[in-house]
Amino acid sequence: MKAIRYAMSLLIVLGMLAAPHALSAQDGTPPLDPERLTVQEVQTFELLAGPRGTGAFLAPSGEVFAHLDGRDPICLYSKAGVRQKCLDLPSEARNLHVDSLRWSPDSTHLIFALDFLRLLGSADLFLVDFTNDRITNLTDDGVGRIPIFSSSGDAPKVKTNIELSPKWLAADRIAFINYPFDNGAGNAFQLGGSELVTLTLGDDSRTVIGTPSEPSGIPNYILAVSADERYFAYNFLLPGDNANNGLWLLDAESGLKRQLFRARFDYQVPTEIVFSSDGKWLLWGDGTLFYDPSASSPENSSWRVVSVEGGTPTLIDPERLVIAAGWLPNSSALLYLVRDIKNRENSGLYITSEAGQPGRQLLAGEFILPTANQQQALFISAQNSLLVTVIGRPDTRLITLGVE
Repeated sequence: MKAIRYAMSLLIVLGMLAAPHALSAQDGTPPLDPERLTVQEVQTFELLAGPRGTGAFLAPSGEVFAHLDGRDPICLYSKAGVRQKCLDLPSEARNLHVDSLRWSPDSTHLIFALDFLRLLGSADLFLVDFTNDRITNLTDDGVGRIPIFSSSGDAPKVKTNIELSPKWLAADRIAFINYPFDNGAGNAFQLGGSELVTLTLGDDSRTVIGTPSEPSGIPNYILAVSADERYFAYNFLLPGDNANNGLWLLDAESGLKRQLFRARFDYQVPTEIVFSSDGKWLLWGDGTLFYDPSASSPENSSWRVVSVEGGTPTLIDPERLVIAAGWLPNSSALLYLVRDIKNRENSGLYITSEAGQPGRQLLAGEFILPTANQQQALFISAQNSLLVTVIGRPDTRLITLGVE
């Protein structure tokens, strides 16, 4: 399974190096009452989204979505499923990390990172501009490949940055995780500690918000930012039973860093993190089901919630296996996908008003996330719509929710 190979490759990379959503309040619209929410419409598109480098990404407006099939360009579709335009990927962007694709708040641009941790090539950030129909390298410094495993005597001397996990803060600002790299100073290999960086797109100005870790490989590679930009959440993973492995929070006002959850096993380290719209809660997914795809008990769910104040993480649904989840807009209610291999009629889309309370089924079906590595949260648009896919088939569905 590709996701399992990805996780294994990542652990290998981290071991070798260690040796020497944001989810914002979308428009202030009052949230729908989760107790009255029902499925109003389901549209089906013959698009593969999930396996083999494919993906479908709904814009915040809910009016359009982007689709990538792993070989062809990034294409823009209307919410009715009509293809509007396609943009060719530049050759240097072919190795994109599909699960890093994120829409801008105004639904006009996408940003993505390259799949550096698995392919060890370049590590730049790219911008997809659907208004001017072009794809550009946002952080191009002329370095096409980072010689991270070459001996200092043989490798070309470069000074660059390893940029990961870009997230939008506003229509013209992003945040990401950065690692300075320099192997040219006195033939010394130098990989700096991680930095939490914001970048203004108009003038390319950078600000370092904090430094999660000292030089020790690449332990932080997933980022989330609260809507008010006070909190920056990130993961930490180094091989072995490292006490720092798990979920961390940086308070940008005080500079204080706190571990919210310690992962006892590598697969428990977050692979996605999303704040609630009020910034009080964190939703995160991990690799539990990649480690054991046959797991079926609720305790094996890949998604949990924890308060930014700390405390015990909460299962989203204590009665069902949750394989994906996301926040209802402007709400602490959660939509989530359930897999039940024994009673397949129980699989489907669910909603709960609060993490830890068993939810109710909105739509039956064997759905998964429409991304290649299953590492994004469910995204619900301002129109209360979301994309899911049926595993292994060109069957992507746009589900629109509402109240009677």
